[in-house]
Amino acid sequence: MKPKRYSSKQLVALIFFAALAFDWVSDSQSTYIGGVYAMASSATPSSSCAVVGVGVLGTSLCQQLYQSPDFADVPIVGITKTDKRHKEIQEQVLGGESSSRLSLLTSEEALSAKKKYTNVVFCAPPSGFDDYAEAVKEAVDTLWEGKDGGGVFVFTSSGSV
Repeated sequence: MKPKRYSSKQLVALIFFAALAFDWVSDSQSTYIGGVYAMASSATPSSSCAVVGVGVLGTSLCQQLYQSPDFADVPIVGITKTDKRHKEIQEQVLGGESSSRLSLLTSEEALSAKKKYTNVVFCAPPSGFDDYAEAVKEAVDTLWEGKDGGGVFVFTSSGSV
């Protein structure tokens, strides 16, 4: 049986509904994201969001977070393996604008900075790692504030793990 393929908009919607299940989002408001109505974030001005693996899905997620009025005060940090696509990602997410709300870091920079984020979405594919499970664990341990920080860690995968 072949795994079902989702468009990036469908995957973004699935991420938001997964976040809803973990109380990252509140049911008090809804917003149109990823081609469907999703719940608005309960993010506060002190919230932060890191997206690990800014490929097709991660770029789409960053763009939709950036454009959503519900996340207008939330800094977004995209974390990539290398800086080769940083200009292209900025162009796709910001559409030619400049903004201090979007930062792009390599995984080495992000991990060595020892900064923790309220919410972390892990979108990186297994193909980029020798030990995928360890990479996910490192992101949880090093990048995420933890559930006591008021946010969530959302793991996504386009294939079975």
